[in-house]
Amino acid sequence: MITLQNSEESNRISITFFRLFRVMRLVKLLSRGEGIRTLLWTFIKSFQALPYVALLIAMLFFIYAVIGMQMFGKVAMRDNNQINRNNNFQTFPQAVLLLFR
Repeated sequence: MITLQNSEESNRISITFFRLFRVMRLVKLLSRGEGIRTLLWTFIKSFQALPYVALLIAMLFFIYAVIGMQMFGKVAMRDNNQINRNNNFQTFPQAVLLLFR
């Protein structure tokens, strides 16, 4: 039992050592490569625009849901037709869900 535990501990240590080696190799690569550093900086900076893109998409969904409710909200639903209780513009949540699908 003791040898098995020592074996598992040495495996954990060696795995941790190799992970550290991979991280150090990545740091070394990033310190050398100006192009990679610029690419990562651009990627990080692009995350600042994500809330604005999400807001724009939400506004478009809102506008199209309201337009869909006005144009198609009174269409009769039938179970054997494409316009049924799952696919309609009768209420705002159903309209947004239909646009999302």
